[in-house]
Amino acid sequence: MVFFVAGSAFTVVFWTKWVGRLLVGASGGAPPRAESMRFLYRTQLGLLTVAAIVLSLAVWPIMNYLIVPYVSASAVYGAAGGFVTDNPGALVELQSTAGGFPFVALFIAIVSLFALTTIMVQFRRPVHVQPYLCGENAAELPEVSFRSPMDAPQTMTVGGYYFDRLFGESRHTRWINFAAVLLLLLLFGIAFK
Repeated sequence: MVFFVAGSAFTVVFWTKWVGRLLVGASGGAPPRAESMRFLYRTQLGLLTVAAIVLSLAVWPIMNYLIVPYVSASAVYGAAGGFVTDNPGALVELQSTAGGFPFVALFIAIVSLFALTTIMVQFRRPVHVQPYLCGENAAELPEVSFRSPMDAPQTMTVGGYYFDRLFGESRHTRWINFAAVLLLLLLFGIAFK
């Protein structure tokens, strides 16, 4: 449970910082340079992507020939009126006495939404508007400066509050790695007890 809680909490922090980095940027500035990833890192991400796509496409046969026969013949699920099917070769919905789960329809809906979103993004023309800069945009540099309450031009700055002194990786990585190793050793100790 500790691993699930810690993993979920730190994952939320990671994705929040990542989205913050994507959304923060000055108008008219140089575009951010593409990140250069090492070969092994790219290979692992590519294999995970391919595996996710293949397993998503294989959900129908996996459900038909692996999960449904086992669950239907199970003493626990079968006796409790669990999963039933009239024609497992043409299974489109996983049925039980509690209800059904239309996994094929769900998969088709997700693929359709992904394709529709991709098409809409490809053919949509970008609209450029000046940002609201907390006041009247200055005529000298209307995209990056605005007039303050004293009518002086202020240059726009963009940044994020990540509290690196308190939560930076360099401050916490060593003790978190130590705690993680201890938890893993504890986990293996419990497993082989």
